[in-house]
Amino acid sequence: MTRHTTSAHQTIELHLRELIAAASPGDRLPGDKDLSEQFGVSRMTARQAVSNLVGEGRVYRIRGSGTYVANDAVHRRVTRFLSFTEHMHRHGRRPSARVLETGSRVGTRQENHDLDQGVNGQIYYLTWVLLGDDIPIALEEVLLPAVCAEVLDTDLSSGSLHPALAAIGHEPVRAQGTLTAASAAQDVARLLEVPTGAALLVQQQIVREASGTPVQLAATRYVGERMVFDIDQEKHSYADPHERRREPFYGVASMSDRNERGNSMAPSAADRTGRLSVPEAELSVPGGLPDPLVAADGTPVTSADDWTRRRAELIDLFERHVYGRTPSKRVTMDSEVIASNPGAVEGRATRTEIQLRFAGGPTANLLLYVPNAVTERCPAFLGLNFWGNHELESDPEIVLSQQWMRGHGVGVVGNRATEASRGCEADRWPLAQILDRGYALATMYCGDLDPDYDDGFANGIHPLFYGPGQTRPARDEWGTLGAWAWGLSRALDYLETDSRIDAGQVIAFGHSRLGKAALWAAAQDTRFAMAASNNSGCGGAALSRRRVGETVEAITRRFPHWFCTAFNDYVDREDALPVDQHELIALIAPRPVCIGSAVGDEWADPAGEFLSARYADPVYRLLGVEGFSGTDMPDPGEAVTSRIAYHLRPGGHGITVHDWTRYLDSADRQLGAYLALTRPTAEASSLQN
Repeated sequence: MTRHTTSAHQTIELHLRELIAAASPGDRLPGDKDLSEQFGVSRMTARQAVSNLVGEGRVYRIRGSGTYVANDAVHRRVTRFLSFTEHMHRHGRRPSARVLETGSRVGTRQENHDLDQGVNGQIYYLTWVLLGDDIPIALEEVLLPAVCAEVLDTDLSSGSLHPALAAIGHEPVRAQGTLTAASAAQDVARLLEVPTGAALLVQQQIVREASGTPVQLAATRYVGERMVFDIDQEKHSYADPHERRREPFYGVASMSDRNERGNSMAPSAADRTGRLSVPEAELSVPGGLPDPLVAADGTPVTSADDWTRRRAELIDLFERHVYGRTPSKRVTMDSEVIASNPGAVEGRATRTEIQLRFAGGPTANLLLYVPNAVTERCPAFLGLNFWGNHELESDPEIVLSQQWMRGHGVGVVGNRATEASRGCEADRWPLAQILDRGYALATMYCGDLDPDYDDGFANGIHPLFYGPGQTRPARDEWGTLGAWAWGLSRALDYLETDSRIDAGQVIAFGHSRLGKAALWAAAQDTRFAMAASNNSGCGGAALSRRRVGETVEAITRRFPHWFCTAFNDYVDREDALPVDQHELIALIAPRPVCIGSAVGDEWADPAGEFLSARYADPVYRLLGVEGFSGTDMPDPGEAVTSRIAYHLRPGGHGITVHDWTRYLDSADRQLGAYLALTRPTAEASSLQN
């Protein structure tokens, strides 16, 4: 017989619900301290119970004053992503919608840009009134990319597009946008059944699926008296009131707030417990961070020789608990040039397509651009792409990938690319800029190595390494990210044979999930001279222990194939992880690493990426090189330009010319690869620091 028990915070929550039922809006409820004393629990447990009710809109907090019963308006937390239908259900309201108009048209340049579509792309629109218990709550205008158009053929009377989008493989998981005030014009007031001039709250959002791909643009006009947005903010108190700091949204403490360790942050002898003391505001779990400079047996790491042994320990821990073990078995790889164009990119480059054949397994096509203006061996950026090599240019000479593709890509039909897919990501690969700066670029489709879906590891390169009777990787063996990292090393194998490439100056590069793979590749393979990771987030540059944005639970649920199975053990148990991502950055030491974040990319946790750079610093300094010179989060558009470099870009999830300029500038500084070419345009466009 199974016994069901009620946790302490659930008991407190039930008690508060009873108080709310007997109270009136605005009545004060017992505070965390009162509840902790009444029920004999910690204040954290009491706070959790209250937080659950805040999330439902039943109560609201006023900092320094207390907790109060909410009024009859629907309360919505700005930090929580829920659909309109979900909000209504949480408040006991019946959601519905009145559709006013649907259709399609050619999108504006900005609309297509925001939806990651090509110029002159077709967009689909929906205008409707959203209701709760038949009372108008909001007027919403929605724009959808072409790949999501079919949702308009579904029953929309419930008032939510999210289930319909999820049903076609585009589940919305996050949104970024703005909230502004407005007054109701006559036609809007009529639809919302309010007086002309009534107060409105206007929310404009870009809604994305887990991959970061936009699935919806929405402008929602809420009736001010019927929808309340709850905000929980905190202002830090500083000794110097004029000292400028990053807003507490990021949860980053200043260097001067640390326990007087100085910029190196090297723990003192008294701190040698294997844990770094970290300000409480920076993490969501207790216990600090694992110390990269304390060995598994508790021995301090104080020399380069010590670090060599500690580095091997950390690689082993990341293999066993996060990414899985990369097979030691070597696979024979043959290569063949299948196409070459000496006048590519308006004559700037020689474009070569190389087929890499793995004995007994799949093939991968490597696309290589080498600048014609460079007469010596040149440095190169090497990274994987999301949609096939044809995404870089619309040139029909580039081989169109026949591999499986995710269904929402431009021109993708039946999970296969079509001619319409050519050049679909050209704006993310500024070829002219890269080549004019004197760098080669090499890329290949990640799906050539392993398709990006949970296929049971039946396709791709994994079967090449199975033992007798094995059908999938063991619990601590590599997943898809490990396979992609392995593929980057195999591409580097080829570049070492190309006389035009300086194989000692190859930079592992990647955006988003491919940024995770780039960091893991550079951590394992010391041949990479540098790593550049853009918006890589959880499992990449962001600290897992922060639990901000994408968490271990969210990433393993949505992408169970990315990591080793053992990583699932740390769902909601990040504090038990023997490593964290600052140690992944440290594994690249003493080589340079660049980390790029975006202000609006909360899912990737910009602050968590910044903190990984900061807490990797002691390893670099131990090895006698500059580490991370940053103290506080930089302002949007600014950067920390040390050996561990970090920049924070305005905007959302994506890879832009701004990001590429930062990576090129870092490579110039750190690798000494600024070639003596006549390139005033490149120099003029370089961002000033």
